[in-house]
Amino acid sequence: MKVPKRTLDENIIALTGTLLAISGMVTAIANLCKSFVSEPNQILYAVSVVLLIAGVWALWHGLARRSRLLRPDALLLRAEKTEHLAGRSEDIERLSKLCTDYTQVHLVGESGAGKSALVRAGLCLGLRVQARLIPIYLDVWGQDWETGPRAALASALWEALSEKDRDSIGLTEPPEPEDLLEIIRRSKVKLGREPLLIFDQFDDYQTRHQSRFLPSRRRTWLPADKLIKVNSFWRDIKNLVSDEGVHCLFVTRTDTADGLESIHFVSPQVYRLDRLNVDSIQPFLTHLTSDTEGSDPVVFAPDHGWDRLKDRLARDLSKDGAVLPVQMKIALQNLAGLGALTVRDYERKGGLRGLEAAHVQQHVSGAARNFNLTRSQVRTLLLAMVDPEALKTIPKSTDDLQKAVIRGDKRDSGRLQQTVQVVLNYLEQREIIRKRLDPDTHQHVWILDHDYLCRGVLETEHRASRWFITAQESHRAFREAGRGIWRKWKSLLNPWHQVVLASLRLAGRFRYGDMRPFAALSLLRFLPFLILGGAAFFFFVDKGIKNAQEAYQIIANAQGKSGDLGRKDALHYLHKNGANLKGIDISRANLSGLSLPGADLTDANFAAVVLEDANLAGAHLIRVNLTDADLSKANLSQAKLDDANLSGKANFYMADLTDANLPRADLSGADFRMAQLAGADLCDATFHGVDLSDANLTGAKLTNAKLTESANLTDANFPGAILHHADLSGAKLISANLTGADLSWAVLTGADLFEAQLNEAKIIDANLTEAKLAGADLTGADLTRAQLFQADLTGADLSNANLLNIRQYDFTKSVKDAKIYNVKNPPGGFLEWAQKHGAETTVSH
Repeated sequence: MKVPKRTLDENIIALTGTLLAISGMVTAIANLCKSFVSEPNQILYAVSVVLLIAGVWALWHGLARRSRLLRPDALLLRAEKTEHLAGRSEDIERLSKLCTDYTQVHLVGESGAGKSALVRAGLCLGLRVQARLIPIYLDVWGQDWETGPRAALASALWEALSEKDRDSIGLTEPPEPEDLLEIIRRSKVKLGREPLLIFDQFDDYQTRHQSRFLPSRRRTWLPADKLIKVNSFWRDIKNLVSDEGVHCLFVTRTDTADGLESIHFVSPQVYRLDRLNVDSIQPFLTHLTSDTEGSDPVVFAPDHGWDRLKDRLARDLSKDGAVLPVQMKIALQNLAGLGALTVRDYERKGGLRGLEAAHVQQHVSGAARNFNLTRSQVRTLLLAMVDPEALKTIPKSTDDLQKAVIRGDKRDSGRLQQTVQVVLNYLEQREIIRKRLDPDTHQHVWILDHDYLCRGVLETEHRASRWFITAQESHRAFREAGRGIWRKWKSLLNPWHQVVLASLRLAGRFRYGDMRPFAALSLLRFLPFLILGGAAFFFFVDKGIKNAQEAYQIIANAQGKSGDLGRKDALHYLHKNGANLKGIDISRANLSGLSLPGADLTDANFAAVVLEDANLAGAHLIRVNLTDADLSKANLSQAKLDDANLSGKANFYMADLTDANLPRADLSGADFRMAQLAGADLCDATFHGVDLSDANLTGAKLTNAKLTESANLTDANFPGAILHHADLSGAKLISANLTGADLSWAVLTGADLFEAQLNEAKIIDANLTEAKLAGADLTGADLTRAQLFQADLTGADLSNANLLNIRQYDFTKSVKDAKIYNVKNPPGGFLEWAQKHGAETTVSH
């Protein structure tokens, strides 16, 4: 047998279970690994166990075998199929005997009891096998109250006779209605069997011709002796029954049985058809779904849910030990909508009430779709016929139903009046509603086909306006709870429903109305959650406080000591939980790899701490003491180090300080070799003795910075840096890249800029006294008002440079081999002077 595919829900549950189980195992393993270096977290162990159990359960639940309906058609009960008659063998036998022994029999039963199925699939077939009577079945009556049934009976007679029977009586074609009487007599004589005229749905015939059977001036049914005077068809039937021994069976509903008074041609025998005995349901369902040789199985894995569901269905369908067949028919028909044939899926669908609602909803949607109504309008029609308290159907006239629908849309009343009548007929054909004669007004009224449909109609409306109905039902249950405290408590709206209703109220889609006090009282249902939540909150807050205190104590106990001593984990915990780290003292600690991104460490003491490869990106390190700290390869990008003390032997080798804030920071003696300082704010910072060789200061802000003679800036990268008023006196800037840098008003007295890149740099008003610029590239640089006293420009390239008002150029130490081409705004006589002192200029000899 091919295994059916799992449903989407089952796949999602299985996937969720897998993920939960994996999460549980990973959590447990991670906590176990952590236990080798520190104390394990017991809460994490508990969480991992819960995740693992929940995951295994969900995985098992998603992958478990379940009964599934493979052939839904096998559960579609049909009136003409003998195998679909359950528990009716005794009824067939008794009715057959009555029809044989008596000339007129009345079969009466409630709507949906299976009268038509009993007659068509049981009685007619049995009589043909016994060859005692000729069953002639009529359930279509035609339009005319006299010629209609005659023509219908003539057609039914032709269908009832076999080819052999037709030959025996000389019938070669369907008989004409006027020949009907003669052919029935001939059949009795020639075939040696008495005809049994079966008039099914007799109540429909009487309802259609109500004015004939129940005239408005009368309050009683037309008696048989008067009927035969005004209707020739029934006169002929009366003669056949009374004088010639032809048998008749009239089939009608219990609530219309009074109308049989009109056809009391002889004293009738009445057979009342009851509901099915509940004991016959389970064997019947087993028979329907059992595998037969040569056909595909009906149910996959019936022992994995279907066997239990059969028992549950029998119990739910039963009322006082009896089952209404049409209700069972609808339930079985809608089992195809279940994901699996299990009690759980059945309950998720809403049980029997949900199956009935699915049946009603199907026809509500069909009516709305076919006749241009909304589903809400069709539900309004059906709800008008329901008493929600008693769960009984109530009669409504067509006018009442039209008013109910038009009340919601008066603008289109003309069209709606016509459409309502058509929709009522449509729903009648689908056995959702039916007509009956009101015994008081003798007018047609509409009711649901049976009371059991009330639940389905209400459930359909409940699902369409679920939350309003939920509030109403809870409110009613609260009022009916009496003085029982527990019952009253249970009837209050649960928190989830309150949240949904509140959101709908805010959206303007729901109003509490007279339920407002009840809704306010329902807020008490939040109380247990608040108590539990508060207890859990205080528990974890208290635990968090204790853990934080322990972490602070670990740091305090290790203060001034070398090594880790648990400080890294303590800092991680405090940072993760948002604890205050301002002023923390972790001096001399070895915390390589510490990760505190974004932490506020203002005024902290990091003196001589080892933070190699640490992550302090975006951290607040304002006024932090980093004297002699080792931050090599650390990530300090966008960190704020305002007024920080990085003096001594602070190590920032290859550290990342991109966009960091270090205004007024003391970096004296620090090692910034190959450090990333691009975009950093170093205004007013002190760089005495700093090693910035190969450092990247692209776009850095160094206004008023102090990079004096002890600073090593060899091969440093300064393109686009701002060095306004910076003090670079004596600084080592050998081969430094200052392309495009702004050195306006900078002090470069005695600075070593050998072969430095200063092209396009702004050196306006800068002091280059005794600066070593041999081999420097000053192409396109702006040297306006620059001080060149005793500057060494040997071999420097000043091509295209702006020399406006340069000062004391004639005291320059050397311009030998300098390239002074196409310079802008040279002072008068400067080019000649430069050429005279060995520079290359554009002046001709």
